[in-house]
Amino acid sequence: MSRVCLENARDICKALEKEYRQQYKRQLTLERLGEAVSQPRYPDGLGLTRQMRQKSPSKILEEELDRLQRLSILEKAAIRAK
Repeated sequence: MSRVCLENARDICKALEKEYRQQYKRQLTLERLGEAVSQPRYPDGLGLTRQMRQKSPSKILEEELDRLQRLSILEKAAIRAK
């Protein structure tokens, strides 16, 4: 996914998590996403472990942004090495 797409999704999830927390007095996790979104979708290849299901959607998107940043750094290093 693109950086902009991930950033936008993260921002939307943060707003959704805030509203969910205010209404239900608990954290919105990936496992509870179906309570806030009628048909949640998950990216292909995302290994949904129990630990991951307990995280907030915005936290998972932050981790994906970090991974994308690391890949970008590696790609630039590989281009310079040529």
